[in-house]
Amino acid sequence: MSDVEDEGVSTISLKVKTTTTAYDVQVKADATISDVKDVLVTKLNNVEKSLLCLIFSGKILKDHEKLETHNIGDGMALHLVVRQGQNRASGGSTMASSLFGGDVSAGGPQAMAQQMMNNPEMMRQMMDNPIMQNIMGNPEIFRSLLANNPQIQQLIERNPELGHVLNDPDMMRQTMEMIRNPNMFQEMMRNHDLAIRNLQ
Repeated sequence: MSDVEDEGVSTISLKVKTTTTAYDVQVKADATISDVKDVLVTKLNNVEKSLLCLIFSGKILKDHEKLETHNIGDGMALHLVVRQGQNRASGGSTMASSLFGGDVSAGGPQAMAQQMMNNPEMMRQMMDNPIMQNIMGNPEIFRSLLANNPQIQQLIERNPELGHVLNDPDMMRQTMEMIRNPNMFQEMMRNHDLAIRNLQ
């Protein structure tokens, strides 16, 4: 340790991750979670501090807690979830932009879905992610993400009968259960592919 670090509190670097973006944050080693959120607010556009939720080792961190309380040190990673605000229309857009880097459809979702179908471990890791668990635990956030996805909007425009799925709480629960269970999801996708082949 240098003399400067011995005399005062050292500065540490943290990685704060969303599903698509990682932010480098420098704070004092004795900083609170609130201090980390203050730095994040400067890096995120149009996001209120009260909507930020930081997660470490599967635990939601409270603003008054110090980093050292959770043994969070230099080089460690925190997960960031942006909660939905009071205004549901703009909150969903903010949530989708924050979690998925601005363009929900970016990166070829069909290719990603196919890759996950062929790699159950990748699907399991994605579902174990605290951010994904938070999304899956809140049907309103899940519905909002789907409703703000341009590809889903196009699909509903082409098939209006699918529109009721987003507004049916029971259907949303079933969909979320299916996504939580990778084996069930794979079986459903195989049945879907088989049905498509039979139609052709």
